[in-house]
Amino acid sequence: MAFPAAPTESGSAKLHFLTTDGNVAAGWFAIDTGATGTGTNTVGFAAVATHVHDDAAGAPGGLTTTSVPLVLVGGVRDDALGGLTPVEGDAVYLLVDANGALWTHDNALDAALAGTELQVDIVAALPVGANAIGKLAANSGVDIGDVDVTSITGLTMLNAAAQVTGDEAHDAADAGNPIKLGGRAQTSEAQPDEVADEDRVDALFDRSGYLRVRGDFDPSFADINDSASGNNTIIAAQAAGKRIAVWAILIVADGTVDVRWEDGAAGTPFTGQVPLQAREGYSISAGGIVPLFVGTAATLLNLELSANIVVHGFVSYTVIDD
Repeated sequence: MAFPAAPTESGSAKLHFLTTDGNVAAGWFAIDTGATGTGTNTVGFAAVATHVHDDAAGAPGGLTTTSVPLVLVGGVRDDALGGLTPVEGDAVYLLVDANGALWTHDNALDAALAGTELQVDIVAALPVGANAIGKLAANSGVDIGDVDVTSITGLTMLNAAAQVTGDEAHDAADAGNPIKLGGRAQTSEAQPDEVADEDRVDALFDRSGYLRVRGDFDPSFADINDSASGNNTIIAAQAAGKRIAVWAILIVADGTVDVRWEDGAAGTPFTGQVPLQAREGYSISAGGIVPLFVGTAATLLNLELSANIVVHGFVSYTVIDD
């Protein structure tokens, strides 16, 4: 902007009062001296432009009629930016730091800053397409919320504690899509290890992939060639905690006699008294699924005869843990 040239005044000429348009008798002027007033004097608020852009701040200035005047603005140094006492609506100082930089304040940044880190809340969903979730450090503890995984390719479980559970609980309606199950291969002669009640166990298969059931493992055989009336021990009592499981029986009598299988000598009957005549007998098998009967722990298998008649045959059995 340009100011009009100052009119030439001399003597005791006074400055004219300005009208509301601010143009009457306006121009450049200088105040050489000012009289010292007495009493109460009121000086109106004034802003004086003394410099233009690129002037040295310490220079007296050199305004011309074509200069764009500037007013230098200062502030109060406050290195720690302490709180202000004025209330809302009061006039306050501009505060600067030790370097003269003006202090500013942003409420939004205050909420995002935590110590020396800038926290960013992601408020929008991850866009569709090939966008990826950033890789997290191992055991970072970062919770990324609920994620629906639509497909997994080439998944490798590096955590030994990773578990897969089904969709439905016991006795709930089946939802289909079964999970393929496997087990541990073992020869049919091997005896599975006993575990404690309520322990989890492996499913056992033979080396061809057929599911093993109780009785598939290699049984033992005991001969029957006895003739004493009363008790006849066919299989001796096993060690503590071991029981005799009978899977199959073949018996033939030389004469008329009643036979009965018992748990121990004169013990609890497994069968009734079966009457046989000469050259008669029977053969029975459990079919390899469940045993015919299982004795109590550390108890012999007894064959009771009603007369001194020779009987022949064998018993197929296994010894199982109590």
